[in-house]
Amino acid sequence: MMSSIEILAWLKYATFISSAATALILLLRKPLRRWLGAQAAYALWWLLPLALAGSLLPARKLIAAETAPALLAAFTIGSDSALHLSQVSDDSAVFVGLWLGGMLLMLAWLVWQQWRFLCSLGRLRRRDDGLWLAEAQAGLPALMGIFRPRIVLPLDFDVRYDAEEQRLMLLHENAHRQSFDMPGNALAAALRVLFWFNPLLHFAAARFRHDQELACDARVLQQQPQARRRYAGAMLKTHIANVSLPVGCHWGSTHPLKERVMQMQRKLPQKTLRAAGMALAVSLALASGFAAWAMQPATSQLAGSAQNDYSAEIQLAVDGGKAQRFTLNEGYGRGFEVKTDAGDLAFAGQINPVLLGEKLAFRMDGNIQRQGQAGGAPVMLLVEPGKRGSLRTMGEAGALTLSVSVTPRDMQAARDKAQALNGEAAQSRDLLHTVIRRPLPVYPSEALRAGIEGRVRLLVDVNADGTVKDVRVGRSEPAGVFDEAALTAVREMRFTPQGKESSGYIEIAFVQDK
Repeated sequence: MMSSIEILAWLKYATFISSAATALILLLRKPLRRWLGAQAAYALWWLLPLALAGSLLPARKLIAAETAPALLAAFTIGSDSALHLSQVSDDSAVFVGLWLGGMLLMLAWLVWQQWRFLCSLGRLRRRDDGLWLAEAQAGLPALMGIFRPRIVLPLDFDVRYDAEEQRLMLLHENAHRQSFDMPGNALAAALRVLFWFNPLLHFAAARFRHDQELACDARVLQQQPQARRRYAGAMLKTHIANVSLPVGCHWGSTHPLKERVMQMQRKLPQKTLRAAGMALAVSLALASGFAAWAMQPATSQLAGSAQNDYSAEIQLAVDGGKAQRFTLNEGYGRGFEVKTDAGDLAFAGQINPVLLGEKLAFRMDGNIQRQGQAGGAPVMLLVEPGKRGSLRTMGEAGALTLSVSVTPRDMQAARDKAQALNGEAAQSRDLLHTVIRRPLPVYPSEALRAGIEGRVRLLVDVNADGTVKDVRVGRSEPAGVFDEAALTAVREMRFTPQGKESSGYIEIAFVQDK
């Protein structure tokens, strides 16, 4: 199942693709109709669904071996410091909820319009010839029904039209059926529901119906080239309805009657031109689908490539002041540095995707520096896609606050990358977990008085329920000074349950506050 951030990312891309395809259709439809015929202009509308279909296809994949360090946790213990992690709610879930709510409202509106038109017809009676006769007159004849379209005639059909006009009107409705216009109208309605917030698609929907009617007329006139006058006269006898029919072919208030009658005066394009027009429209539609697929960011696992795998927003704040915001576009595992305008605060680090069970997250490792001096470094932050994680250090140097949110360009590529890194971690006994409970080690008083700083790497065995099974010192600098403080804290840690025993390592740095 797609997460809210994945849904929102696709929706943004699909909105761009559908808007671009619709704009191209609106730009080309009239010239194409004038030069190559109404049927070519109508076929041009296939650009839109094929472009959207292209956006749903899996992106291209570029696969290469890559290694990167994996870490259970890394954090700093100062002589007078505390680390606080917090996360804010995922705004993407709110936007997806609003989008779904808008879809339901738009769907309800279209269903109400359909129901209102059906009610306006009154009781339907089936004739011996298989056609249906309504009690109403406005908006008819009409073709209704998606899978089994049926022709509905006005009550006075036999009186209003003579025999030749009746034949032409039925030819028109059957042309709709043979062109599969009913499923096309249903698809247009579905796109209006899906992209209810895009006014361009609602504007284009009426133009789509116009081109549909003109293409249908062209089909009739190809069969009956000598019946232009009679066909136009039959059109002028119809009664326009003020009620919309989202899924159907009827004579509504936006019906292009004048444009259809004017088209009767134009000579139909030659057969070769019509064929060329259809070929051009189909080629453009297929090209749009390919372009929408090709424009998707490729799934990449290439080490040191120029691919921007993610975008991140980083905020740095000094002493509770206004945070300075940075926007970053980088690749996984590549180092970066951001610095405040005054140059008094900087952060250098890297970001990699990780899997916490089945859940995707991003781990940022790095160093906070103030006026060129390490302060609260190294630090590690775990955040979920689209969420913001924050870290704050308190000391004599003042309050330093770092926050970050990460959005991947390709969610599946991030998962693939995380799985690759997780595999590397499993081979090297490194472990990727979320620390649920993390008591901070106490800085040894003797080392504090002596001004000694150091680092401890601890090898940790974790039970299936996330509790610590065993912990031992792998390496410490200086040897033995900080071992007991680190061991005491790690024994009390709690990790996310993985359902099986596993191992990893933790690094803890002990530094004096400057």
